[in-house]
Amino acid sequence: MRAKWIWAAAALALLAAAASAAEGDATAGAAGALVAEGRRSYDEGDYERALELCERALALEPSRADVINLKGAALLGLGRNDEAAAAFERSLGLEADAPVVWRNLALARYRGGDAEGALAAVARALALDEGYVEAWFTRGVVLGAAGDYEGTVAAYDRALALEPGAADAWTNKGIAFMRLGKNAEAVAAFDRALALEAGVAAAWNNRGVALASLGEYEEAGTSLERGLALDERDARAWYNKGKALAALARYGEAAESYRRAIELEPAYAGAWSALGGALLKSEDWAGAADALAKAVELEPEDAAAWNNKGRAHAALGEYGVAAECYGRARELRPDDETIKGNYARILVAAGDYDRALALDPGFAGAWAAKAAAHNRAGEYEEAVACYGRALEFDAELVDAWNNKGAALAKLERWEEALACFERAAALKPDSPQAWYNKANVLVGAGDYEGALAAYDRALEVKRDYAAAWRGKGEVLNALGRAEEALECFDRANELGGE
Repeated sequence: MRAKWIWAAAALALLAAAASAAEGDATAGAAGALVAEGRRSYDEGDYERALELCERALALEPSRADVINLKGAALLGLGRNDEAAAAFERSLGLEADAPVVWRNLALARYRGGDAEGALAAVARALALDEGYVEAWFTRGVVLGAAGDYEGTVAAYDRALALEPGAADAWTNKGIAFMRLGKNAEAVAAFDRALALEAGVAAAWNNRGVALASLGEYEEAGTSLERGLALDERDARAWYNKGKALAALARYGEAAESYRRAIELEPAYAGAWSALGGALLKSEDWAGAADALAKAVELEPEDAAAWNNKGRAHAALGEYGVAAECYGRARELRPDDETIKGNYARILVAAGDYDRALALDPGFAGAWAAKAAAHNRAGEYEEAVACYGRALEFDAELVDAWNNKGAALAKLERWEEALACFERAAALKPDSPQAWYNKANVLVGAGDYEGALAAYDRALEVKRDYAAAWRGKGEVLNALGRAEEALECFDRANELGGE
C-alpha cells in the first residue's frame, strides 16, 4: 500500500493585517473588525463564515491584499481550489513580493491538479525568501506527488537544515525514501520523526510498511499497532497490518485485520482481495470465493484476484466457474505463466483436454489425462499415442510410462509394454505398480523366473500388495512349486485379494 504525503500543521500562511490608506476612519474600522473576526473563524475551521466576513470586508476595502489572501485560504479550506488560486493571484497582483501568498498559491494549484504551476509558485516564494521552511516543505510534497522522489528528499533536507525539529518533514522524507526503495533509510527517517513527536500515526504506519519491505514482519506489526492505537480508523493501516501478519503465516489474524479495513472502507478492493488470499491459505474456500467475488466486482481489472477466485472455486470442485475466472485472469495477463498453468489444469480437471492443449500444447499432464480418458473408453491406440505425446514433454512421468505400458499390453504389444514398465521402474524403483506390471508382461511372455523376480521387487516395496501375492502364487504354481504357491495365495486372501 502506497503511503500518503502529510502536510505540516501550518498548511497555510496569512499575511499580517495591512494598514488602511484611510486608517482611523469609520470604513477602515469596520473592515478591520470584519477581518479580525474572519481570522478567528478561519482559525476555528469555520471556512464558510470566514469567507462571508472576507466578502463583507472587501466590499468596504476591495484592494486589501491581506483580506484577499484570507479569502483564498477560506476557499481552499472549502476545497474550492480554482477559486482559491484566483484569489491568491489577485492578492499577488496587489502585493507581488509576498512569499507566503506565493506558497499558498502553490498549495491551491497543487490541490487543483496543476503540479507544474505549483512548482513555479513555490519557486517564486523561495526566490523571495530562501529560508522559508514551509515553502521547502510544500516543494517536497509537490515533487513527491509528481514522482520526483530524489527532488523530494532534497527539498526536505533543505527544510530540515532550517528546522531540524520538523517531525512532519522527517515523515515525508521517509515516505520519499520508501518510494525510492530505500527502506532502511526510510525507517531511520521515521525514527527521527517519532523521536520528535511520538503521536504521529502516519509515521508509525509508514514505518511499519518500510519494515515489512525489509522482511521485519514482527516489528512491522508492532509499529502498525502503535499507529492504530493513535488512529484506529485508518483503513490502510489495518490493511498493512494484515499484510505483515500474512507474511508471518498468521492468516486468521490477517483476515481479521483485512475485515477491519473493509468495515472502515467497504469499497476497498485491495482489502477484499487480500482477505480472499488469507482465506485461501486458511482453506476457507467458500469464504475466499465470496471475498474475491467482491474484489473483482470493485476492481474488474485485478488479474491476481481473478486467479485466486479461480483457485477457490477449483478447491470447491466448481471447475466451470474456476475456468471462467482463470480465463478472465489470462485475458488481463496473457504472458503470466502461473495463470496459464492454472487455467490449463482446471480445463483438464473439467475434462476439456482439447482446450487445455490449445492453451498449452506442451502440457504433459493434459496429454496424460486425455490418454487416460481414451484408456477408460477402451481406445487403446489413441491412449498410446497421447501417452507418447505426454512423455515427449516430460519423459519422467512414471504414471504415464506405466499406463502407456498397460495400454500396449491391452493391444498385446508385449515388448513395447515391457520397455515402458522397465522405464517406469528405472525412474521410480520403489514403485510397486511398475514392478507388478512388468511381472504381468513377463508372465504373458512365458518368462516365469523373470516374472517371479519382478513380483518379489513389488512386494519388497509394498508387503501388503494382494495382487502381487496372487500373481507370485500363480507363477510358483506354474513352476511346480505348489507349497510356496499356496502360501502366497493364503497371504493374498488375508489381504483381501481374490
